[in-house]
Order: sequence, then C-alpha cells, then structure tokens
Amino acid sequence: MPHSRLRSVVAICSTLCGLVLGAGAATPAYDDAACFLAGIQPADSEPPAWSQSEAWKTHQQLMGKRWEAYEDNTLKKIEAWAGKQVTPHTRQGGVVRYIFSGPDILHALRMFPDAGTFILCGLEPVGEAPTAESLTAPNAAAGLREIRSALGEILQFSFFRTNDMKDDLRQEIFPGTIPVMLLFLAASGEEVLDLEYLELKPDGTVRPVRQAGPEVDGVRIDFADRSQPVAKRSLFYFSTNVADFEIGKTGFLKFLEARPAGAAYAKAASYLMHKEYFSVIRGHLLSHSEVVIQDDSGIPYGFFAADDWEITRFGTYDGPIKLFSEWRQETLRNAYRAGSQPLDFGTGYKWREGQSNLMRMVRRGGVVQQ
Repeated sequence: MPHSRLRSVVAICSTLCGLVLGAGAATPAYDDAACFLAGIQPADSEPPAWSQSEAWKTHQQLMGKRWEAYEDNTLKKIEAWAGKQVTPHTRQGGVVRYIFSGPDILHALRMFPDAGTFILCGLEPVGEAPTAESLTAPNAAAGLREIRSALGEILQFSFFRTNDMKDDLRQEIFPGTIPVMLLFLAASGEEVLDLEYLELKPDGTVRPVRQAGPEVDGVRIDFADRSQPVAKRSLFYFSTNVADFEIGKTGFLKFLEARPAGAAYAKAASYLMHKEYFSVIRGHLLSHSEVVIQDDSGIPYGFFAADDWEITRFGTYDGPIKLFSEWRQETLRNAYRAGSQPLDFGTGYKWREGQSNLMRMVRRGGVVQQ
C-alpha cells in the first residue's frame, strides 16, 4: 500500500492492533501477528518486542516498497473499476464464492468491497496462525523471507501458481495459507478480530477445533475495516478438492449450498471448470450466483445463455496462454470481436495491462431464490 496509507493505518493501530501476544492472554492476538507479517508496526506506547528486531525492520521496508508499487499499478485500479462495474450489481453484506482462489483474499476484497462473507478454497494447506513465541524466535527472519518469496508471484502477476504455492506453503516457518491471508487483511487496512480452525463434516456443518492439526479442514477469520470498525466480516478458507469425484465426500458442497446466493469470482482458475469432471462446482456456481465476475479461465462462456444472463465484456481476448491453448473459446473470441469495454489493469494469466480480460454476468430477473 502507499506509504501514506501505511502511516494512517499505523496511526490508529494503538487501539485496534494493540494486543500483545503473551502467555497471559485469554485468546491469541491474531491481529498482532497480521501486523507483524504485513510489515505494519502498531503505534503502542510499548511497541511489541518483534518490532525492534533488525530483521522485521528490513521486512517492513521491503513490504512497504512492494505494496506501494502494486497498490498504485493494480489495486487502486481494481477498486475504481469494481466501484463502477461490480458494486452496483451486488448485495451489501452478501456472499462471495471464490473457488480455486488459494489464499488470495487480496483481490477479492478489492473486487467486492461491500461483501460480508468470502468463501475461498484451494488445494493449498490451511496451516496455522503464528504464535507469540514464533514472532520473536531465532528463525523468524527466515520465515519473513519465505513470506516475501511466496508473495512474489501474486504481487507481480496477480495470481498464485498452484503447484509452486503448495510447495512454498508446506515449507514455510509460518506454514499454510493462514499467514498469507492474515498479511493481506492487515495490509489492506483490515483489523483481524478472531480466528477459528474448522473441521468440515460430511453434512456441510463445521466444528470448531482448538488448534491447528491434521483434523483441520478450514479456517474462519473475522475482520473489520480499521478506519470504520462497524460491521464484522468473515473469511472462510477450506483446503479441499472440488473435482466431481471428491466434492460430494467432503461436505464442502453442502456447506456452499447452505449459504445464500451471491457473487462468484474466478481468476486464473486453470480452466478446470472447462473439464467434465468439474461439472458439479460449475453447476453450483451457475445456480447460486446473482453475478459472476471472471476471466476466460472460469466457467466456459457458452454456459451463460443470453436469455438468463446480461453479459458485459471488458478488455481483450484472443485465446489463452500457450500452457492452456487447448481451452481456446471461439465463441468468446467472436463475442470480443463484436465489442468490449476498456479494462485499465492487468489480471489473470495474461497479467499485463492491455492483454487481460474480465467478464461480468448479471442474472436476468433479479435475485436467485434463497
């Protein structure tokens, strides 16, 4: 984020980010850990011990530079575009389903700033929140280097490569998706209010789990805007396989079905929903979405019948990158030749500005039956 925004966040951190992790705390101060990972120093009268280390000060400098560049080049543009093209078509406090997301709450927050619940999933492990001891441990410096390395792709290309990310997150000192999501929340100006590990039951219900471990299938993180800490919002992340032969076994589909209809987001989704054996999740999104924001790697264009959806195309499309060349959509290519609106930022696999595409599909006839 720009340094001015970082300073404004720091200035109000004394009340919102001031809990110190320690043995006497009733619950872990997850927001303190989020600030640590994001390179944000709480403005406490007694700064936490971790903020005095040279390793963390270096991390703060490097994160500030990276964030300022990505904020100016991409995130501000997404916010402005979404304010005009997405927010008018979504519900205040609504649900966003971001399948194949990995830990990318960053772009979902900017694309759906009024959402109340975000549901993310991927094959990446859930991991665990940093503990009080880990923030000042001798290997914390190495952990911060690993975090910066893991973020390299998304702050350059706007997406994580799944195979690389799975390896990175399993090897980290701060393991799994949770540290990355905490960082994104804090750096986006959100206060982390609470975090709860979850076991997902086959009937779609979740059971709280006291601590990270093999029985953990997901996590719920509650958060609120630091500048206007009024409405609590929730982020759910589940480590799960949504292929047809797995999704019915885990309870994830039933969890999704129990949530209200809302918005769906698909970006750099590996064209998985173009395959026959991802038909169930594709069908769920089509039947439980009032608006879909996606690039060409999401649901195939042909599934959006003009009688059911009002479709607006943005950017440009002439086919996928070479790795996914088999998923070229001639119908979509012809539609883009017929016309599209400008897109002033890069996103997805063709991440350079001027080469990307996004589509907005709004269900005709209004609200899906809840």
